[in-house]
Amino acid sequence: MIKQQIAEARTLLQQRTRICNVEEHSSLGILLMHLWHEDKEIREVSALSIAGGTANEMYKPHYGHFGTQLLTTLKQEYPDKPGDVNEAYSNVGNILKLLLYRTVIDLKGLSNMHFSFLSGSLYLALLANCRDQIESIRRLGIHSAHYELCDLLLTLQSVNLTARLNVQDANVIQRLAAHALASFDPSHTPHLWNLMKSSAARDQKAVQPVLDALHHPRASTHILDAMTLITGQQKIKMLTCLGRIGSEDALPTLNCLTTTKNRAVRSAAKSAVHNIISKNKVSPHHTLLRPNTIIKDEKTSLLRPNKSHDKGVDNNMLHIIDTHDEQS
Repeated sequence: MIKQQIAEARTLLQQRTRICNVEEHSSLGILLMHLWHEDKEIREVSALSIAGGTANEMYKPHYGHFGTQLLTTLKQEYPDKPGDVNEAYSNVGNILKLLLYRTVIDLKGLSNMHFSFLSGSLYLALLANCRDQIESIRRLGIHSAHYELCDLLLTLQSVNLTARLNVQDANVIQRLAAHALASFDPSHTPHLWNLMKSSAARDQKAVQPVLDALHHPRASTHILDAMTLITGQQKIKMLTCLGRIGSEDALPTLNCLTTTKNRAVRSAAKSAVHNIISKNKVSPHHTLLRPNTIIKDEKTSLLRPNKSHDKGVDNNMLHIIDTHDEQS
C-alpha cells in the first residue's frame, strides 16, 4: 500500500509542472508525511522520490547523498511530525532552500580548493546533491527558493569557480536552475526580474539561460518591462522568448521594434511577430468544423467537405432505399 502511494506521488511530481498546494490525503501529501515515518527505509525512499523517479522506477543517485542530507537536516530543524500536509510542505520547502543555500556557499569555497583525490570525491558529491536539490525544488514548486536559484546562477558566473568546474557540469547545473525558475509563476519570482533589469552585465548574463526555458504566458509582461532597459544580445534573447511564448500583448511593442536601426534587433522582432501571429492564427484546416464566417449560401452541415471527393464520387451514397429500388 505504501509503495503504491509513493509510486503515485512520483507520477504526480513527474507530470505536474506547477504545484501550488498539496491536498489533504493526496498521494503527494502522504509522501511528504512519510518523511517523518518510523521506518527508516520508507523515509529514505520518500526523500529520493522527491528528487526524481517515475511510477515504475525509483530514483537512485549514482553520486551524492541527497536523501540522507534531507532527512538529517529535516530532523534537526523540524524533529516533530507536522500536523497536516501544508505544514509538511512548508517545512520541506524551507529545508530545500537551506540545503541549496549551503551548496552555493560550498561552490564558492570550491573555487579556492586545490584538487586532490579527496576533493574530487567532494566535487562529485557536491554537484550530485546540487542537482537533486534543484530538481526537488522544481518538482515540488517551491517558488520561494527562487532567491537561492538566482544566487546559484550568479555564483556559476564566478571566474575562479569557472576554472574549477567542468564546463559540461556547470552547463547542466545552470540549465536545471533555469528550468526550475522558468517553471514558477512569473509573479512569484521578483528577484529574477530585478536581475533581468539590472544595469550590471554580470547579473543579466547570469539569468539569461532562464529566457531559453520560459514558456509561461504571463511572463511576457515582465519581459516587456525589463526589455525597455536592455540592449544588445540580452534584448535579442528576450525577443526570441516573446515569440516562443506567443502572447499577442507583445505585438504593439514588437511592431515598433521592427523599424529600429539595429539590424539584429529588427530581424529578431520581425521573427517574433511572425511566430506570434502564426501561433494565434486559427486555420480551418486545423479543425473539422467550418470557420465562423458569414457565408451567403446556407450550409447543411458544419463539417467541411472533403475536396478530394468533389468530383466523380456520389456523395449521396447513403440514401434511403424505397420500394422502387427494391423492385428493381
